[in-house]
Amino acid sequence: MKPLITSGNAALDGYEDNRRGWFIGHFLDERRGLRSTADIEVKWGIHPQGEVKISYALNEIATTMSLLISGRFKLDFPDQDQAVTLAQPGDYVIFGPGVPHIWEALEDSVVLSVRWPSLQADQKSL
Repeated sequence: MKPLITSGNAALDGYEDNRRGWFIGHFLDERRGLRSTADIEVKWGIHPQGEVKISYALNEIATTMSLLISGRFKLDFPDQDQAVTLAQPGDYVIFGPGVPHIWEALEDSVVLSVRWPSLQADQKSL
């Protein structure tokens, strides 16, 4: 039975087991308690200035929201001919299934990303 309360630190929990910042989702086993769920995925992304995701990826079913905590962070959506720069804490972008994206940290950045639902093998690299 899962506990009724789970606490931790996103910056630490997201990098255990080489999860690249993802600390809630289907990919965690039940020993992680409430953090193991197929309903949602949450990432605490710590990105140094100049870090770039250059290979396009998309989710086939899930929707994603990225929310800037600190720094400046740019997301490019080539199929939509659009780019969004998250420049102020609280700036966010939401993109739906089937939307390819790449990103770049324009400054040292912390970005909270939420994806729903949390599905195995939903993200595809292009």
